[in-house]
Amino acid sequence: MPSKKVTELAEKIQQTPGASEVVLAVIDTLDSAEKQEGTTDVIQNLEAMIKDQVYTIKFKSEERKAGVEQIDSILQNDSNYRDLTVEIKDLTKKRNVLKKKVKSQNNAISSKIDERTTEIREMKEALADYCSEYHRLTGSDEIELPDGKILRIFMRATVQLPLF
Repeated sequence: MPSKKVTELAEKIQQTPGASEVVLAVIDTLDSAEKQEGTTDVIQNLEAMIKDQVYTIKFKSEERKAGVEQIDSILQNDSNYRDLTVEIKDLTKKRNVLKKKVKSQNNAISSKIDERTTEIREMKEALADYCSEYHRLTGSDEIELPDGKILRIFMRATVQLPLF
């Protein structure tokens, strides 16, 4: 929507006999420039918010890490916790030995499970790519399945934070 100044100028020019299309094109260009300036402000504000968020995340992560280290230190100095940790490690080893034995005795089933796990992971990755491309081409974030159910497509942007 053109600004008030641009609208007033356009009305004056249209009322002037012989107003050329070039002048009207100039008005459209000025209007686009105003919109561009607004977009630039939005982008600058967004960039500032992103930078602020990155440093806030860094600060909170460092705070969290310090807290985790304090709790770990307290737990390591607790004899009951140390004893339970040793016990859990022993039980976990026994459980894993038993699990490995059962899997080796049922190798066909285990192989099928591993195969299906890999196939499902690859199919989910492909589905994500298909949905992303569908969303890009159609602009729609929903797709209806043959049974009438609606799937919502969620796009997710991630950033790799610099190592501080």
